[in-house]
Amino acid sequence: MTETHYIGVDPGLTGAVAVLTERGELVEVADLPTFKAASGRSLIDAQRLALMLGKYRHSARVFVEQVAARPTDSRVAAFAFGRSLGAIEAAVAIAGIPMTRSQPAAWKRTAGIGAGSAKDASIEAARRLVPASEPLLTAKSHHNRADALLIAWHGLRHG
Repeated sequence: MTETHYIGVDPGLTGAVAVLTERGELVEVADLPTFKAASGRSLIDAQRLALMLGKYRHSARVFVEQVAARPTDSRVAAFAFGRSLGAIEAAVAIAGIPMTRSQPAAWKRTAGIGAGSAKDASIEAARRLVPASEPLLTAKSHHNRADALLIAWHGLRHG
């Protein structure tokens, strides 16, 4: 029987994807693939992401953080964020993997992170829950990787 993989995705241009086994072992963690459009803007590379996810097609569930534009976002920023989320959802659909949206409060609670905690709290929680992730979470900017790991962890525990 094939082992189930739990994939967490932290959306956004600086987001990440993480894969855990059903035993909570780290398979991989990576920044979301992007490319430069003709306009010079970075965009999520849905094709590369679909190929990355496709290796888990027959054994995975994907958990994507439930996000929305904030009232303080500019129209351009909100549109760009929505476009990134759409590219991620398209990649998951192309890969043929079931997707669940995870509320930030829920996955943070599962990880033991309090509301309003600093971004580095995710890094600390990911290192504690998935010790093999420590070498991949060495900079403060790796909080998106940690978030993706914790979203996958939440999926593993409550999916």
